[in-house]
Amino acid sequence: EIYRIKLPGSPIIGEGKPENQNHAIIFTRGEALQTIDMNQ
Repeated sequence: EIYRIKLPGSPIIGEGKPENQNHAIIFTRGEALQTIDMNQ
């Protein structure tokens, strides 16, 4: 759920089972990694 909030530019996250999608997008986008890191 944190990934959905931190990645508003990725509509794929909003779909049914974004578990695998989350990992792919997060590892692909350095911004997301840094943002989530700081958030935690």
